[in-house]
Parts: sequence; C-alpha cells; structure tokens
Amino acid sequence: MDPPVPLTEFYLATLWTYKPKTVTQVIDDMDDKGFDQAEFVYDREYSWFRVTCRKDQADEIRTQFCLTAREIEDEAFDDCEDDLLSLDGTLQSSFDNEWFSQDTTSSNIGEVGESYCRPRALAEYPYVELWDDLDKGKQPYTYWEIVSRYQAALMENTLGIKLSAALVGKLVYVAGHRKESVDEAMERLRIMLTTRKLLPRVDHIVYAEDSLSPVAPGLTADIRYLANIDPRLASSTLIDRLVVDMLVKSYETLYREASSIRICPWDSGKGCYVSLLGPKVATRPRDKTALGNRPAIFTRIIDKYTPPKKPDGHSESQGGGVSCQVGTWVEAVPIPEESVRRAAHYVLDTGPQAVIDSSEMPGQGDLMDFHDDETTLCTESPTVATPGTATGKPGLTGADPEMSPSYQTSSTRRAQLGTSSAKETVRPQGHDLGFTGDDSLIDMLAAVDTRSAEDAPRLRIDWGMAPLIPLPVDNSALNRNLTSTPQVGRGDPQAESDPEKEATIEKHGSARQSGAGKSPHPHGLTTPDVRPPKTGGSGYPPVTEDFVSEIHAAMVNLLSMGPYRRGKVEVRAEIGRIVLEKVDKTGLAFNNESTPSQGWEKAMLLERLKTDFGGHQNIHFTKILSAYAPNIEDMINTEKDGVRLWEHKPSCASTTYSFYCGLRSDKHIFPFFVDIEDDGTLSTELSYSVRVHSSRRDWDTPMPIYVHAICRHWDLRIVTCHVKTDELETACGFFARDLMQSLSILRNENGALELQFAVPSTSPADVREVRVLTKWRYSSVDQKSTLEITEVQQMKTEPYSEGPYSKASWNSYEGRRARPWSQRMTKDSKGEVARWYEAAVLSVELEDICRQNALLRVGTKADWDAEDLGARGVFSAVYGPALQMVRAMDHVGRLDDNNLSQSHGNLLLQHNDPPTRVVGVTASKKGKNKV
Repeated sequence: MDPPVPLTEFYLATLWTYKPKTVTQVIDDMDDKGFDQAEFVYDREYSWFRVTCRKDQADEIRTQFCLTAREIEDEAFDDCEDDLLSLDGTLQSSFDNEWFSQDTTSSNIGEVGESYCRPRALAEYPYVELWDDLDKGKQPYTYWEIVSRYQAALMENTLGIKLSAALVGKLVYVAGHRKESVDEAMERLRIMLTTRKLLPRVDHIVYAEDSLSPVAPGLTADIRYLANIDPRLASSTLIDRLVVDMLVKSYETLYREASSIRICPWDSGKGCYVSLLGPKVATRPRDKTALGNRPAIFTRIIDKYTPPKKPDGHSESQGGGVSCQVGTWVEAVPIPEESVRRAAHYVLDTGPQAVIDSSEMPGQGDLMDFHDDETTLCTESPTVATPGTATGKPGLTGADPEMSPSYQTSSTRRAQLGTSSAKETVRPQGHDLGFTGDDSLIDMLAAVDTRSAEDAPRLRIDWGMAPLIPLPVDNSALNRNLTSTPQVGRGDPQAESDPEKEATIEKHGSARQSGAGKSPHPHGLTTPDVRPPKTGGSGYPPVTEDFVSEIHAAMVNLLSMGPYRRGKVEVRAEIGRIVLEKVDKTGLAFNNESTPSQGWEKAMLLERLKTDFGGHQNIHFTKILSAYAPNIEDMINTEKDGVRLWEHKPSCASTTYSFYCGLRSDKHIFPFFVDIEDDGTLSTELSYSVRVHSSRRDWDTPMPIYVHAICRHWDLRIVTCHVKTDELETACGFFARDLMQSLSILRNENGALELQFAVPSTSPADVREVRVLTKWRYSSVDQKSTLEITEVQQMKTEPYSEGPYSKASWNSYEGRRARPWSQRMTKDSKGEVARWYEAAVLSVELEDICRQNALLRVGTKADWDAEDLGARGVFSAVYGPALQMVRAMDHVGRLDDNNLSQSHGNLLLQHNDPPTRVVGVTASKKGKNKV
C-alpha cells in the first residue's frame, strides 16, 4: 500500500475583486476539474481563494486557476471593453461590471454565499466564525502552537463545535450548532493565546539574610568549587540517578568542577571583604535509623492475574484521542473535601472485606531489610497493632474501564466497603517510645487519625496522646476561595467498629538509640573564623526589603501561568543544594581565608547566573538531604526564638509505591511515573496518578526559582509542579490501572515490604524501577504552611513467576517482584543509597487555591491571580519557613558519604591558594630545631 500523499495549502488572488457570481463560477469550475482531495474556499475579507490539495497537484491547480480566470476576463473584456479601457487603450482607473470591480469598497459587490466561504467540512453547521487574532495581531505563533490535538479534540467534544485551521495556522474557523458555543470557543482561543505569551523563565535570587556592609557595594559573593568551600561538601552530596543522564559522569563533574556561591562578609578588623569558606559546622553523632512510627500499610494479595483487553479506540502511546472516561473524571475531581494528595488520583477498591491472617508475618521490622548493614530499625520499637497482616483478596481478573470506580468520590467508595477495625494494643511496660523528647521526632501517626468518621477500618489508640490534629484542608478559614462540603469530624470517639469485621493491621515504628540527646549547639554551628549573619527578630527569618521585593516579583512570574494550568498544580519550596557546573575559571575565586576577597557584586552576579544558568543546563539541584533520620528530626523541631515552626504531630502520613516506566522501544518518548498511593487510613482503597519525568521539556514546562542561600550549605528551589492529569490519563491510564490491579503488597519471610506486580507482554511500556515513598505532612504552628517530609526507599526489581503470577510462562505477561536491596554495600560504593529523605514547604492557602485548576476546561482560567496572592502575603508562607529551616540545618548531611572521595578526589581542577608565608617563620623554626 502506497503511503498517503501529504496535503498542502496556498492562496490564489487576482488583480481585481471578483463579484459573487464570478467567485461561484471559479469555484464550481475548479471543483469540476476532478482534483482528488482538493478544496477551494473564498476569503471575503482578503478577496482571495484558499486552496487545500495534494502536494503533487499544486502546480496543476495553479495552472488551471489561471486558465479559468483568463476565460472570465476575456469574456468581460468582450462585453464591457468600453467600460474597462480608455480611448488610448489604457485601463480605466475605476470600473464596475457584472464580473469584477476595481473598487473594493463598492457597495454593489454583494455577498458571496456562505457555502463558498467556509471549508466543506463545516457545511453542516449553521454558525461559523473566523478567529483571526493570530493573523491581525501579527503573533509569532500558529494555531497548532497554542492548541494541541488533544486540547482541540476535547474542546470540540465539550462544546459541540468544529475547529478548522487555515492560512498555515494563522486563521481558525470555529463552527457549531449554537452561537453561544461558538462564542465560548472564540474566547477560549483568546485565553490560550494569552497563556502562550507567558513564557516561563528561570529566576535566580541570592539570600544573604540580614548581612549588611558599611562599605560599598554592600554585598559581594564568591563562586567557588565545592571542595574548596568545604572538603566535605563534595563527598556528602548525594545524587539521585533518576534525575541525571549518567550517575557516574555526574559524580565526576561534582568532584571536578561543581561550584557554589558564598557571601564575602566585611571584616572590620582587616578593613576588607573576606571569603566565607564554610560555614564551619560540627558533625553530630547520629544513628542511621529510619524515621519512626510508619504509616499503616494495608497489605493485599490478588487471587489471580489475567491481562485485560485494551479498550477499543483507546490509545496508550498517544494523547490525541479523547475518552469519555477522561471527561467524566474531569467533572468529578474531588475538592476540597479530599486531600491535595488525592486531588489528581484515580481510586481503586482493593476488596469488599479485609481478611485476617495474623500468622503470616512477624510483628517487628522496617519497610526494608538490610542483611549486610549494621544500621536498621531499633528492634525494641513498639508497634501500634497486634502482629499480623490484613490481606485484601479482590480476585481481580481484568479491568473494565466503563465500570471503573475511579470516578467516584472516596466517601462514596467507602460507603460500599465493609467496615473493620484494627485491634487495640497495650503499650509494653518499660518501653520508651521511639523518637520522643523535647527535641525529638514525635510518634508519627500514633495519635493521628487522618480519616473521617465514615472511613474504614478504624484505628483506636490509647497512649495518652494529645488531641488529634486535623488535615490542613479542614481549616475552615482557609476554604473561603472554594465552595466546599463540610467534613465529618475526625477521630469521633463514639464511632464504634463492628467486632465481627476486625482486621489486624501492622504499624511499624522505630526508635533512636539512647544517648542521642540534645546538642549544645541546636543549629550545629560552632564558632567559625567568620560568623554567618546573626539571627533577626521573631517570626520569619531575617530578610532585607530588596530580597522581599525580588522574591515576590520572581514568584509572580513563576505563577503568572498558574491560573491557566489545567490539572494538578502545586507550588513547593524544595530544600536541597544548588550545584553549578562548568563555570568558567575566570569567574571563580581561589583565594584563602587570610587574603581579601574580590567577590562578585550582586548585580553582576545575578546577571551572570541568568546568562549562564538561565535554563536547565549546567545546573543541578539535589533534593537528597540525608540518609540519617535524626537529621530530619532536627528539621522538624526547628525553632525560632524558642518557638517551634512545626507542630509536634503530623497531620497525615501515607505510602506511595512509585513505578518508573518507559516505552520498550521508542527512546524519543519521555518516561513517566505511576504513583500508587495507600493514604495510611487503613482503607481498602488504593489510588493512582501519573506524572511525567522531569526531563520532559515543553514550552509551558514550569521553570524554577533558585534561591541561593549564600551564607549556608543548603539552598531552596521554588517550583510549580504541574501534572496534566487528563492528558496523561488518556495516554497512560490503561497501563496504570492494569498495574495497580495486578499489585500485591505483602511482607516477605524477613518482615520486609515486598511488591509483586505484572506487566502485559504486549504493552509498549515497561516498569524499569520501583521505589517506596513514605510521606509525612506537618502543619506550621500558625497553620499557614505545611512541611512535607518524604522518605525514598529504592527497591530491587526482578522477574517473578509464583503464586497468582505463575502463568507468566504463557508469555501473556511478565511477573515482577520488588524487594529492598540486599547487597547495599556495592551500591554505596557507587554513590547510591538505599534510603534517603527530602523536604519541601507548601502554603496551605495556595494549596487550597490551586485545587481549582483540577476543574479547569481547555481554554479557561482559574479564579485567582498571582499579583493578588503576593499582595495578600501568601508567598511568604512558602519561602519564609523554608529559609528559616535552611538557616538551622548546616549540620544536616555531614555524616553522609557518597564514598567516591578516594577515587574522585584528585579530579578537582584547581585548589585554593596556599596560605601566604610570613618572612622569618621558616628560619625561626630551623633555629629552634638546631637547639
């Protein structure tokens, strides 16, 4: 079969303006020529003919058009020669006859019939408008650059219209059966054009706290290799291999030429600026334990697995089609009664009734099981429930998208479930709870019930804890931007469970070893030669007016596209380390502490950063803070002038099973993640969401704000996380649902968490890696911010063909099993860690506002504005607590080691200058030796 011949589009015009009769004759004559797939449309405004045809017929059509036009002109000259020509044979300056006119403003020209002025595909529609903003506004974009095929199809289905582009995408015909629908489509196109003009950009800001110098220019800073700032910086920096192209090359770059920025404080004694090689901090002895009191994990084992048939008309690798499921989901996205985490998730019921199996697994242990590592959970940690596993057995045999419960609200789904409860456990005598004390991690989730009264099953705890803390979304004062449904109060003491439906659920905890008490230096700071700036007043960290203006302007730019983004939108201040790569050596500092610095002035530094690091090139941000949970405990317990930033207890905790996926053959399509969440409420529901890998770069991909904390070892990256939920559901939803339905969650013979799942052999996508993400969310004392702590646990994935996956030998699917690493030391030697922690700060109000975006239709705008948010002080709830934590966490990560310093330590391109020798010192020492 021969490949289809491509189509082309061009325009044909004549010297004069044809009248309606002539236009009709030309188009009818050209249609009678029999050109295959050719279409001729007249543009009344420009008085020309638009031709769409096969590319190989374009020349012939031009020739035939000229012949047709000449025949008409010859006939006109034969009949009206006296009116057209002067006595001397020249053309009249003005004429008007029945065929054409030279006066385009003449009222006698008439109107060409609608059928000749619109594409043939729009003939059935009574209302047709022409959107020409791109052409008349001389915009540099085309229709296809502002509206994707998926968006166009979704808008056509929603409004019942038809879109047809012309003039190489500069004109758009909008046709419909209702004028209101056509007008709404025109307005949506204008909004999408406005969005296209708001191009994201990277912003760099330097945070110097309240550092002021009495001498101009007031603020200077050095750019210096990490190893020259502090030898431990390079060796303690950990890199996630999923965010870089090659982990080996990234670590080589880190040791060879990775740089950071440090302030140059004014030394009044020396009367000059000096370099800050640090700040110097003490290393705190820590135990490498996991964060304690894990969220409850509902285990499940499926009866059998049968690969479901792919629905007809559903495209997994393309997002051009529009399914009715997506439209249904967009209409039923739960807000604001559901948490932010579930706002863009699809829900699956794992079974009607939990089945008790109390003899299956041991009662103690961590999510992971390290056989060759001396660091594990404390074996005497108390558990919340009697040892055992609640196993849901749904007996899944396939996915039926039309009957999927994904589009029902959680409350509706829970109402269909049989209720059960965890058995109450008495605390053992003489056992101290893990992570307790004034400066220690509270018992996570032990006294926090994140469910409403209708949730099932119910967890009862009698540890004498403080009252339960509601989720941030339950704060009625913060829901004024959205119409919400009141929730049933959480933790209702009168809500009794049915004893016949009890299930034993594990809750695992951990404890710090005794002796890890308070540090005399709560922020880890010793007395360096050059001290960082002093702490300012109470409340938020010390800042200058210039910094506030700069970060507010940057956040307004960051969120300028925010109201137009459809799907799940989240603004986060991520804590990590900014690493500048491949900085020209002429811009680096190599002086030592004893010599005056020649630092960059602020304006020149920012210009250099925006020029050399204005995109994603040559800059890396690592979110890995530490593999030591006590460091994270310190962050949670951060205080400002004796007042805690965060509540003692988390508002909620959850577990997410993150599957890193990619296509088997096509390397040009970006990989994606399928996140399957157990929300920690002991419910029998699982939910999934899909997000693309960070390497994907579209024109509307949000760009971050890099906040360089030039007095500290850690920095901030403020980002807008945008997930186009419905588009990803259309492209990857079938694969994600099938993956979730095939998932078994259980404990292995060692008590460690194990995941079993299947991937159909015919699926174009495959699972490349699995991780377990445990998340805790803490509310700030003022209830304006949320701290999200994420524990990332890497898993080893291997083939598996036992139990419900025993029929994998039929080649219909591939069974897999994901378990914690067993040979951890080998990975450690390559800079990979099995488990680490990340942290981010979010604004409760901004999180609530962004839920509107989940309900947006194509070409619509949410009812909020970035300028208004800045004027109301919403931004400070994002960056304020985060910067305060950065000022108090220089000690975090000091014990971590990528174990590459011996092999890569000699890669550093240039060391700092050696200290200047004082004349006479050497001779004096020699004289003493002689004596």
